[in-house]
Amino acid sequence: MTIYWDNKYVAPEHAFDTTRKSELVADLIVETHEETGIALAAPKIEFLGKAESLIETLLDPKYVEALRTGVPISLASSNGFEWDEGIWDMAVHSTAGVINAIYETEKRPFGSVNGSLSSGLHHADNKRGMGFCTVNGLAVGAYYAHTEGHAKKKVLIIDFDAHCGGGTMSFITSLGMDWVDQLDLSTNGFDSYVAAGNHELVIHRGDERSYLQEAWSLLDAVEWDDYDLVLYNAGIDPHPRISVNGLAQRDELVFNRIFQETLPCVFVLAGGYTSSYGTIEEVADTHFNTVLASERILDLIRPFASSKSL
Repeated sequence: MTIYWDNKYVAPEHAFDTTRKSELVADLIVETHEETGIALAAPKIEFLGKAESLIETLLDPKYVEALRTGVPISLASSNGFEWDEGIWDMAVHSTAGVINAIYETEKRPFGSVNGSLSSGLHHADNKRGMGFCTVNGLAVGAYYAHTEGHAKKKVLIIDFDAHCGGGTMSFITSLGMDWVDQLDLSTNGFDSYVAAGNHELVIHRGDERSYLQEAWSLLDAVEWDDYDLVLYNAGIDPHPRISVNGLAQRDELVFNRIFQETLPCVFVLAGGYTSSYGTIEEVADTHFNTVLASERILDLIRPFASSKSL
């Protein structure tokens, strides 16, 4: 398994959890590489070019120009951060990491998992940023997977961030991306939307046990044969209502079910903030649990894949 990251993910001068935490998760991957076998890699140059091209193609030109230049400032800072040149670098490299992970994952004929330490995605649509999200790498990644990759059936976006993925819904709807389905389990109504067609939204207000039951029920109802790829937005911000252990159980539910269906999966970090964890180190540790959950699933995949001479 390869996780994509480079220091441009933390390029903005604005110091906030979304612009800083990925570096700590990257450090944990490097520190435990010999034990876990998980590799950290920078997005390859061809995917940096592809990410920039897709951003220019899919996003409103005024927003692209604002991200590059800071003008107009209201649009350039619509993600909630004070604009600087690092915002554009972050957006391109983070998106490239998602695309590179999709490319590597789709090369496998059997279900596999890779990831990108991207966050700040699902509230951004194709016209502007919102809620600490700049470029929606989930939507851009889904577009790439279908139009240039191997996902000729549908792409499923599983969004288990605390907040709703209204930006993703708006993005894929406005571009007519009817090959993308969105499964959205939230615990907070921020960025909610009217779910219809290929979007399903549940805003869960209950305790941890019922949250995990809801996650299981939603996954169980999916028509998995409809999909060639799953993109998992693995938010850890349902905490503290959902414990760190509960979030780890949720991630294992997700990865286990995807493994059972032998589908390729790419995951990103999504929400997780010091406001509910206390320190950014605790945030990084909890995000790292998602990485470890995906690795445990790969431990199950390897013997089966080997028996098929993959």
